[in-house]
Amino acid sequence: MDKHQVYIGIIGHLEQTIIQKENILYETENYMLCYECESVELSLKNKAIPLISVGDHYGNPTDGIISKQEDYLVSVGCGINIAFIKNICNDGYRYYCEYEAYLNDKENTWWVDSVFQLDEEPNEIFRFQCCNDKYDSAEYTFNTNTNEITLIKVIEELPSENK
Repeated sequence: MDKHQVYIGIIGHLEQTIIQKENILYETENYMLCYECESVELSLKNKAIPLISVGDHYGNPTDGIISKQEDYLVSVGCGINIAFIKNICNDGYRYYCEYEAYLNDKENTWWVDSVFQLDEEPNEIFRFQCCNDKYDSAEYTFNTNTNEITLIKVIEELPSENK
């Protein structure tokens, strides 16, 4: 079983912890996106700072990515959370990163299964697959510059009695 050692705690008081492989959503050379229960956290590899809170998902996240240029991250599950890595803050007590949450309010909840980027698409575009009130399964793009969501293809229609 693969495990990763990261740091948790408040500034000035660090403790080491172990992140189980199954709790890692995505990993690059410089960062690791992981979760514990419903909380999503970012680890800066090879730096002794605490895990950085970057969002949460009702019912746990299902997937995540760090963009090709490592400038933003996305976690998905009940909706989509996007955090820009340049916005990491230190309030003297803890590290955190403000994030934007999409598609997870009471009137418009999308259950997102996966998120990914295609090499041939610009860095600001990512794709995700989800179910919502229109489709049982569909693929969309999200543009992080404009917050525009575009339907790419329907994978499975909802049964006609649910429409």
